Amino acid sequence: MAKVEVYYDYYDGELCPQWIVIKFGRGKIDWTKKFVFLPIELPFKRKAAEEFCDIEMGFSVTIVDLVMNIEKESNFGINLSSIKDRVNKMRGRGEFPYLIEEVETFIIQICDLEEVLACHENKRYAWR
Repeated sequence: MAKVEVYYDYYDGELCPQWIVIKFGRGKIDWTKKFVFLPIELPFKRKAAEEFCDIEMGFSVTIVDLVMNIEKESNFGINLSSIKDRVNKMRGRGEFPYLIEEVETFIIQICDLEEVLACHENKRYAWR
């Protein structure tokens, strides 16, 4: 299973979660699947932004790649097909000189995840 880390930084003078980093490990993402679903486990284990280490091959997951899991409220999904399409377009323009199988980490902005999960409507996700 993937290792999930949440990095905090100051926003308007308050310490808030900024990024969720999902580390699968090299070759562990099953790119044949359309989605990967992950649980949101609260409270987050807090890590400082200064602790972020980008040794692994990572890729940013945007809001258009995120989906809700209507069967499990405490899970969210990442559309792997959408990411593969974006990577292939980038490779065609010479902007991504790596194999998709080398990607082992996803980086998601918390604000994107909050929007997809409609956190403003659900008290369970009141982590700010």
